[in-house]
Amino acid sequence: MPNSNSIVCAKHVLAIRSELRRTMSRCFWSREIATLATQIWVGILLLSAGALGNAQTCTGSAMTTITGTVYAPNGIDPLPQVLVYVPGEPVAPFTNGVACDGSAQLVTGSPIASAITAVDGSFTLVNVPSGTNIPLVIQIGRWRRQVVIPSVTACVNTAVQASLTHFPTSQAEGDIPKVALVTGSADGLECVLRKIGIADSEFTDPIGSGRINIYLGAGSPGAAIDANTPSEAQLEGTQSSLNQYNQVMFACQGGQYDPSSAFQSNLIVYANAKEAAGLPIEPT
Repeated sequence: MPNSNSIVCAKHVLAIRSELRRTMSRCFWSREIATLATQIWVGILLLSAGALGNAQTCTGSAMTTITGTVYAPNGIDPLPQVLVYVPGEPVAPFTNGVACDGSAQLVTGSPIASAITAVDGSFTLVNVPSGTNIPLVIQIGRWRRQVVIPSVTACVNTAVQASLTHFPTSQAEGDIPKVALVTGSADGLECVLRKIGIADSEFTDPIGSGRINIYLGAGSPGAAIDANTPSEAQLEGTQSSLNQYNQVMFACQGGQYDPSSAFQSNLIVYANAKEAAGLPIEPT
């Protein structure tokens, strides 16, 4: 599709769209999807190295298991290839900002049982600890929700309610990446995020507290939050402005609108997760 920024950004958006349509009926994250393959391998390694010391003494073929299905924030669309685990320690908070994808450092809390969701979003955790108030984490990239299962009985299966296994609709429910979204008149990309269940309260101007910050396309802009919604020039004008975000999304503006060479350079540095404006490179 024609993009209003640069060839590099156009390729980035096309890659985003391909993953959105494939996984969640035009779902949401760009840089977060790039983390997926690493998360799968991390989950497998954690499963093999995890819960042996926490296994219950069950008779015959009985096991202590937890089953459920992971959904998008709307609670409707099941999600495949999501990491689900029981942490053995407190889970570390995320930090905002551009960073290099693909590190096991995103998975914290010393998991003692883990699994990857199947194509229908279902998962089974085996050899989980029994008792009350068992913590459970669902995670893909920097999208993460932490819940508590009221009770897990030893040597039988515990089915988790769907209300506990959808991704967060707001910050009150869990972690949502810090996203800059540039709107365009030819593409209501912000509506996709709303459709998959992100609460309206999370869409704000950059000065607001929402996790989805709206900027107006410099060529043919789309939706605005209010009269104070800034232009994408404010986003792309400095490296520090871009680098505060985990993810940047560009909606189609219906034509060719090339930014300055300086803006393009800032975007390329951001896309390559290179060190800029003194920001250390960390995994995302």
